[in-house]
Amino acid sequence: MTRHARLVPALGSLVLLLATLLLLFLTGEGVLRLAPWWNDRSVDPSFNPYRPDGHTGFALRAGADTVHRTDEFSVAVHVNALGLRGPERTAAKPPGTLRILVLGDSFAFGFGVGQDEMFSAELERLLRERGLQVEVLSSGVPGWSLDNELVYLRTEGFDLDPDLILIATCENDLGDLGWNRLTLDAERLPMRVEATRRMIDPKGRMHYVNEGRAALPAFSFPGQAWLEDHSLVYHFLRLRLTKLQSAWSARVQRPAAPAWLGREPPPPIETLSQQDIQHALASSDAFQLRYHRFLAGAVEHLSAARGIPVRTLLVSARGSPPDAGSPVAALHVACDKDPTCLDADRVLGRGEEGSPYFFHSDPHWNAAGHRRIAQALADWLEKDPALETAALHASDSSRSRSP
Repeated sequence: MTRHARLVPALGSLVLLLATLLLLFLTGEGVLRLAPWWNDRSVDPSFNPYRPDGHTGFALRAGADTVHRTDEFSVAVHVNALGLRGPERTAAKPPGTLRILVLGDSFAFGFGVGQDEMFSAELERLLRERGLQVEVLSSGVPGWSLDNELVYLRTEGFDLDPDLILIATCENDLGDLGWNRLTLDAERLPMRVEATRRMIDPKGRMHYVNEGRAALPAFSFPGQAWLEDHSLVYHFLRLRLTKLQSAWSARVQRPAAPAWLGREPPPPIETLSQQDIQHALASSDAFQLRYHRFLAGAVEHLSAARGIPVRTLLVSARGSPPDAGSPVAALHVACDKDPTCLDADRVLGRGEEGSPYFFHSDPHWNAAGHRRIAQALADWLEKDPALETAALHASDSSRSRSP
């Protein structure tokens, strides 16, 4: 038999195999999208407002309507057409309107409270009562940290034309940086975030995997970003394979910190490789703080280039105060010295026994906590020249667009 004669059946078998795999993939995609036991969200009332995202790892699903239930609360959650929790808003800013964009995690999302009880909604109401024509949009997503938020800001947030950005930074943002796998640009800023701890299933629910912080393998192949945005089969398989991998690697300890972290002075982040940064984030609390500050500086720099002031709300979940000298304690020390930062600890405390501002067992603020924070923010921002300047800029922009 000639070589050509042997090659033709082999190519035919390969084509048949690829066609079979494609058929199985398309069949699986159809099942996950159409079968009611997978995709009918009216049948399963589980909390499912999420979707996988090729840039931020995961985000809120535009148009989602679901209910968030625990032993302490039951609240309706609606995600508007912009992918933000809250009432419907237009991407184009209304003329003469001051628009504030809130970045954050579950606290900015309003975990456990109604849409009208979120501090962003309360802040909008209070500022309007004080004579400002204002919109406050909250882009908060449970589980996000400043890496997700920066990617969102660059890919979508700036397009909303905010006049002021409020970063609701939570203490646990530092640790969350260690859970994500980042794709960095030449300036060592994230272009893409891949979650290795939180994963979204085809029904839009969040699952926690890899609690042991195992070193999960990285997968990169042509078309991956497209699959992350469009394929339910991809995320169905990824969720289950990650669970298997993390279970297999459950005995893997947190990686040791790289030796260069001990150098004085420390090397500039811009000179580090992506692998060095990823390793340091997974192994060093101190480097997590340093990279968090690096990201915060990038938000301020990118915003300043567009004439947008940035303010920070430092958020604490219910719990004991951080250890003195810890990276989390350093966040509070820096906030106290920074006139552009408001520390929620100074407003609400830390949820001590009998606190009226936190849920009893859940660590988040209740509706009273959101109202109190909104009041503190309104009083604080009212004295901030940046808010007055932003309001004047919004008004001037409206007049310049008028015929």
